[in-house]
Amino acid sequence: EEVLWDMTDDPCASAYLQAILLSQEGDDASLKWIIPGLLGCAPPEDAPDGELLADLSSDDMKALMQSRSGSHLLEVIVRVAPRTLGAEIWRRFFRDKLMSISKHPVANFVLQSVLGSSKDPAVVASAVSELSALFGTLLYENRAGVIAALLAACLRLKTNEKDCCKALARGVTFKLEKKNANNATAADGTHNEEGGGGSRKGGKSQLARALLFLGNPPHGRCSVLGAAMMQTLAKYP
Repeated sequence: EEVLWDMTDDPCASAYLQAILLSQEGDDASLKWIIPGLLGCAPPEDAPDGELLADLSSDDMKALMQSRSGSHLLEVIVRVAPRTLGAEIWRRFFRDKLMSISKHPVANFVLQSVLGSSKDPAVVASAVSELSALFGTLLYENRAGVIAALLAACLRLKTNEKDCCKALARGVTFKLEKKNANNATAADGTHNEEGGGGSRKGGKSQLARALLFLGNPPHGRCSVLGAAMMQTLAKYP
């Protein structure tokens, strides 16, 4: 036990701990003991659901989430956690903190795992509410994986599809406008005639094409994430 926390930040040891978690998937009683232990907690035996991680500091969880090896372990933890423990993890360490998590180059993958494994529509609805205003920024800063995971979660749990679509349309429009504004002004501050334009061109929407290519040249390769999001949208009501 005294070396568990160090193991979470070691690539090989972290992979071993992930294997232990996966071997216990579905055994809620076992995971309610193992997961707090891996996170450095020792809840009393009579601790009620929702209080198993009361001793885990936000700073320790943040450090783990932003560590390359630790984040991989957390991805597995949120995927196999019993529903009540998963709800506690969301409430304590994700809710109301999604802006910084979604923009972090490592921690955003943990958030994607949370969204991809959640069975609780309330968690997804909360994420849509908190992230919808950030879609444009996430697309512009190449954090589209979070949006793709949220779109897929809405589809899987049949919740907030329309809200997520509206947020995506606004986000793609924001990215188009930012890109066109950058193109319209050359490095010396002079106007570039090739710039301009927005979400409509010649009376036609440019949103689908902009999403499919996600900033790549319109005749280049489609974006993997953009194409994945288009496939998800095709299955929406």
